[in-house]
Amino acid sequence: MTRRNQICLPAAILSGLVASASDARADPARAATQPQAAGWIEEAWIGDPAAPMAAKLDTGAATSSLHAEDVRRRGAGGEERVTFTFTDRNGERRTFEAPIVRWTRIRRAGTDPDERPVVRLALCLAGATALSEFTLADRSGLDYPLLVGRSFLAGRVVVDSATMHIADGMCAAGRGK
Repeated sequence: MTRRNQICLPAAILSGLVASASDARADPARAATQPQAAGWIEEAWIGDPAAPMAAKLDTGAATSSLHAEDVRRRGAGGEERVTFTFTDRNGERRTFEAPIVRWTRIRRAGTDPDERPVVRLALCLAGATALSEFTLADRSGLDYPLLVGRSFLAGRVVVDSATMHIADGMCAAGRGK
């Protein structure tokens, strides 16, 4: 590669990125389709009514996971449902009930496989809102009660692992709180 190409190619790429960013700012419809940047730790809102949670964004996890207590399964054959409780960021205990979408088996080194129910709940993170699947698990020994995986992040959120809390307050449920 010639010296001229070594200078021109990066300049052309940078120019394209700047033009793309300014196009997104000028066109709100286009900006809405662009993934939002977020840090590896963010504020999230889960369920309906929305409960504030501290969330760890994990691009290595396929499915999101929520710390759940008092998990009670009911129904058989037809529609299985689960009732569970968790404590939100403000220390308020919340109880939710949801249909079990499926069961998943989690394998960890040195332990027997753990079967967990998977539920679908509303999630808002970095201004992006969608129904997403969550495994219900005992995350009491972990720092964050909510882990957000690729099934929610893909196409919605780009994770900047060097930052935290850069997208807090972007969900309507969290404004003014």
